[in-house]
Amino acid sequence: MLHIVLSSISLPTTHIQLPSSDFFDSNLSPVYQPFCISSVCTSLDHIPLGFFTKSSTGSFDIVLVSGKRSSFFISLLMLLAGDIEMNPGPASPASLNFCHLNVRSATSITSEIDKPAAIQEFLLDYNIDLLALSETWLSTDTLPAVLNSLTPPDYSIHHSPRTTGVGGGLAFLYRSSLKISTIPIPIFLSF
Repeated sequence: MLHIVLSSISLPTTHIQLPSSDFFDSNLSPVYQPFCISSVCTSLDHIPLGFFTKSSTGSFDIVLVSGKRSSFFISLLMLLAGDIEMNPGPASPASLNFCHLNVRSATSITSEIDKPAAIQEFLLDYNIDLLALSETWLSTDTLPAVLNSLTPPDYSIHHSPRTTGVGGGLAFLYRSSLKISTIPIPIFLSF
């Protein structure tokens, strides 16, 4: 029955101009009342009656379907309504912007590049929440002033230098509002 009622109503496919009144400012452009086309996809304007029926012992009974077919049925009815708009849904929770750079000496300053300043600028320009750095080449006795040169305001740093050899080392620059903790892992001599 619903299908017959819905398919017997034809909706206008154009916009009609509302009559002017004292309510509308005459200096503004004319106001139009939109009427949507009958559906987004014209092939869905008419649904066969068989879609709403279920065969039981040779006769057809109109039934309320469940599961996937029910959600498909509801989707088709919404398309037939013709006034469906995109709805992004509820606001998504704040996302976390994460990035990794192989910096090959985080504290290096040359005539071509000031890496501490470049790292700070990168964090702020791209709104990075957590920046992982590899090959920092920081040592165990790196001064706090040197570490502070890598971190912009409202950021903190945690680094893990290579204890033997040259180079290596990891660091995490992160927003101070994030709660970061170190998780100890076992030390392996080989894979």
